[in-house]
Amino acid sequence: MKMRITLPILLLVFTSCSGNYTPKPLGYLRFDPPSTSYFTFGTDSLPYSFSVSRLAIIESLHNDDTTKWLNIRYPDFKATLFCTLNKTNPEILGRQVDECVTLAIKSIKTKGDVKETDYEDVDKKVFAKMFTIVDGESSSPIRFLLTDSATNFFSGALYYDFDAKTDSIAPVTDYIKQDIIRIIQTFSWNE
Repeated sequence: MKMRITLPILLLVFTSCSGNYTPKPLGYLRFDPPSTSYFTFGTDSLPYSFSVSRLAIIESLHNDDTTKWLNIRYPDFKATLFCTLNKTNPEILGRQVDECVTLAIKSIKTKGDVKETDYEDVDKKVFAKMFTIVDGESSSPIRFLLTDSATNFFSGALYYDFDAKTDSIAPVTDYIKQDIIRIIQTFSWNE
């Protein structure tokens, strides 16, 4: 009885594998950045303007006397830049900058570093910092702030609409980072 069961199993094992097995290579998502054009965004109700990608949708949210909210959505990438404009003064500006740095550090889920990049255009009174999370998982891989160092403090943070691994979405994050750099470089105060 044992021989009747063992013989078919052995035959199946030795005859089932024929030919050489070659493992398939790992597959990676391919991201071909779309070409884009830019338009200048600005309204009479906001004290600033900047260039933004035509791939983005701008949503103006509730605004009051001291705070104005703006979302820049990238529906194709399921990502949003959440932006806020606060009134400031030289006494509280340092605390606002420190808070932005703290939020960048606190958003890191795993061990990683924050790369800080400074931008400055003295003629337009635009002073900016961009914080990029390097080598770590983060709920917000990029944060930035802009100020005129006197009365306005504009900040933004990039979030994805899904839980994603940093290395998986790196090409999309790099693409949006270039748009953020464009926003910073074309930002101007309308006062």
